[in-house]
Amino acid sequence: MKQLYKILFFISFILAQAPTGYYDTAEGLSGEDLRLALHLIIDNHSSQSYSSLWTHFQSTDKKPNNKVWDMYSDVPGGTPPYEYTFGSDQCGNYGGEGDCYNREHSWPKSWFNNGSPMNTDLFHLYPTDGYTNGMRSNYPFGEVSNATWTSQNGSKRGTMDAYGFSGTVFEPIDTYKGDFARTYFYMSTRYYTEDSGWDNNDMVNGADLKDWAVDMLLAWHEADPVSEKETNRNNAVYDIQNNRNPFIDHPEWAECIWGECGTGTENTPPVANAGPDQTVLVGGTVFLDGSGSYDSDGSIDLYQWEQVSGESVTLSTYNGEFCSFETSVTPGSFSFSLTVTDNEGAISSDIIHIYSVETIDGDLFISEYGEGSGVNRYLEIFNPTPQTIDLSEYGFPSVGNTPTTPGEYEYWNSFPNNATIAPLQVYIIAHPEANSTILSQADVTHQYLSNGNDGYALVKGNETNFTIVDWLGDWNGNPGDGWSVAGVTNGTLDHTLVRKPSVISGNTNWESSAGTNTDNSEWIVYEQDMWDYLGAHEFDSGTQNTAPIAYAGEDQIVMENETVYLDGSGSYDAESSELIYQWRVPNGIELDDNTSPTPTFIATTTGDTIAYLFSLIVSDGELSSEPDTVIIAVNPQLDIEQHNFPRDFELLTVFPNPFNPTTTIQFHLDKASEVSIDIFNINGKLVEILFSGFKHIGSHKAQWNASNQPSGVYFVKIQSGSKSQSQKIILLK
Repeated sequence: MKQLYKILFFISFILAQAPTGYYDTAEGLSGEDLRLALHLIIDNHSSQSYSSLWTHFQSTDKKPNNKVWDMYSDVPGGTPPYEYTFGSDQCGNYGGEGDCYNREHSWPKSWFNNGSPMNTDLFHLYPTDGYTNGMRSNYPFGEVSNATWTSQNGSKRGTMDAYGFSGTVFEPIDTYKGDFARTYFYMSTRYYTEDSGWDNNDMVNGADLKDWAVDMLLAWHEADPVSEKETNRNNAVYDIQNNRNPFIDHPEWAECIWGECGTGTENTPPVANAGPDQTVLVGGTVFLDGSGSYDSDGSIDLYQWEQVSGESVTLSTYNGEFCSFETSVTPGSFSFSLTVTDNEGAISSDIIHIYSVETIDGDLFISEYGEGSGVNRYLEIFNPTPQTIDLSEYGFPSVGNTPTTPGEYEYWNSFPNNATIAPLQVYIIAHPEANSTILSQADVTHQYLSNGNDGYALVKGNETNFTIVDWLGDWNGNPGDGWSVAGVTNGTLDHTLVRKPSVISGNTNWESSAGTNTDNSEWIVYEQDMWDYLGAHEFDSGTQNTAPIAYAGEDQIVMENETVYLDGSGSYDAESSELIYQWRVPNGIELDDNTSPTPTFIATTTGDTIAYLFSLIVSDGELSSEPDTVIIAVNPQLDIEQHNFPRDFELLTVFPNPFNPTTTIQFHLDKASEVSIDIFNINGKLVEILFSGFKHIGSHKAQWNASNQPSGVYFVKIQSGSKSQSQKIILLK
């Protein structure tokens, strides 16, 4: 989902809600009086143990897909280079990005002498990639003018020369700058007057922010307003610590303390939320949901939907929070813009992308159904994938034998909290009074299972926005006593149905699934109360198509205005030579063909080096690959382009560094000479002569492929006549 005013990722929005009267003593104050009043309100929070933070992160920093919300690797609106699973991916040792996540003190603990309760205050502790956290070290946050290191999501370390400050800083991506600004406002307020012995450094003096830091953080605070992520996190931390971040509840108070209080009449623009991107089956109904949009100081008066890409479709309505449309039977992609207008005329827009596919890769399906004597009824769900699946993302809605509205469910049935299905395992839903043989294997009980003519669907999504992945019956009307299956009249009444081993996914067409005879049906029909197969499912995985592998090519360093060639031709599929390519690109970049294996674009003009993350997904027509990413770093034109030759011999920053397995070495020559480029290991042993020969005056580059070398520290040395320079580089495999 691409957010044009503010990037959000949530399906629903819950406004930050402080208890009634929580901030009463701060109302009407400003400056240091307001800061002190807020300090007294949020002081003496319930301090936590350091080890408990791992568990608390699961409620404070969990993405909608249940992965760790790491602001140093997340790519809003795109595909992150890596994601972490709570618990199993905790650090530990790390040697590079993507190895594990740890507990970062965003206000470095050396600044408060590792004291308590600061050391475990969740408002400034975040789960972050261990390696990126190490690269951030205890440098101040800032705005990098010359990057020496860039993470895979675009966070940077380097030198800053702005707001009157010069020095080494760490810069998060724009989407999360407001989060960190409000974190620092909280720390400066929570520990106001309690900062004896704290550090005096480039950014802070005790709990007081330096002037340049105030100016920058206020700018970040304004440019990146409070997000739903923050409000949800504020509520979660309050449940744990029993205090709140007042600058999330009342963003205007930051200016009231460190700037000038406004009149209180300024309008805050609304925030549009078109919902998360969706993948749906061809021929299905897509529901667009803008109910997550909100206006913090008023109301939204108008919702307006507009299709911006894809095969033209007809929306059920172009105005309102909700609308829907029918996809064609041909796979494709669509984009829709939602624009919201508040009661004072301010607007905000958001974009959602819809991907229409023939099958939803590796999803659950109904593997067995029993409509036995008495209340001996059950449904069995099978997981054919190699991953454990979280059932909170699924439901099994149903209708009675005569649905109120044909084609729509009457009863939304959800799975219990924390319910999962392990790979190649089953999940059984049984009537609470069923036979003990059934109940001994049941995972959950459900009172209203089918008596033969009640239709059930297995769906992915929520009550208002879901995709059907499998059927047992349908919602179209009264089938009489039951539906015919495999040529058996009333097969869903007084029978046990078992899915054939050759079935590898759900079927969104019940008639096709039921079939008309034993050959074309997906089901084997057994007599009533036959439970021999309950609790396990025979699955012929050998017939299953395997997903292709995407390869987005090697990272590159290019010059501004240069034609850049992406190369995904290394992608492959074990069963097919025909692949469908889909590139996803960062803002401001336009490929000549997003569906080509080798698209091109013109590198943007830039004053400083900037890195772009591209993502490639390939499909064989049935299954799609996991995304693969490539980083393109764009440098400003070197002086030689204007015929201004370099004045000095210089080895530029090697990029990327650390690297695996290829990095690029750039250097300037102030005069033509014999040049040697040598690589040494940490013991000083020469491991490779990269170049030896004559070079003209100007700027040059060479690439080192270290695929044959072990991980470790190396040194690149460039010799030009009597001059030489060297640089440390790190190979991480």
